[in-house]
Amino acid sequence: MNNSNDVKLHRKPGILLKVKFNFTLLALMLLTGVILVFFFFIFEQFRGQLTFLSAIVGGLAAVYAGYYVAANIKITIEREKVHRSFEIIHRLDIPDAVRFRWFIEKGGIDPKRGAPKKIYDKINKNFDLQVAVTSILSMFENLSIAIQRGYADEVTVYLSTCVQVPYYYNKLSPYIGYIRDKYEDNTICIEFEKLARSWKTERFLSSNKNIPAEILQK
Repeated sequence: MNNSNDVKLHRKPGILLKVKFNFTLLALMLLTGVILVFFFFIFEQFRGQLTFLSAIVGGLAAVYAGYYVAANIKITIEREKVHRSFEIIHRLDIPDAVRFRWFIEKGGIDPKRGAPKKIYDKINKNFDLQVAVTSILSMFENLSIAIQRGYADEVTVYLSTCVQVPYYYNKLSPYIGYIRDKYEDNTICIEFEKLARSWKTERFLSSNKNIPAEILQK
């Protein structure tokens, strides 16, 4: 914090320099090793005990190395999931997907006014609209499966599609319900439904945990 004369008000008297650094576990082990070597040569009467302590430190170093490798593998996997998530999100924004959404918006589909059969007939009589609806449903179905199988990072996907998923499920739910009855198969678009309902209740589908407030963007 500075005053009008650009004097730093938070600096304490007598403090010329502040240094901040991370003292890692690896650095601690290296320092311990150096100290043990030093005492090993200085105190000959304690070499037996120092040898024992050195073995312990060596064992801990091996454990740390294993932990470090595992942690880096986990980070790499998470980064790959995020990368794949952006690839999936990108497919929802390519020209064809935008065109599909345009056909749906201009198709006169109103879940609050039209009966399920009327909506089904309207979609089936318009080839472009039928292709658009089928493609959008397939995209969100596959998106839900990717999240559940751990292929995509749900946080990344949610931040990008948290509006689209519940919106298109609500808009197309009469159509989904009709084709389920028509073909006597309640599993049609069930994965898309799982995702939409989970997000509607503000819970992650992959973990069933509450979506944090900072992610909900409320």
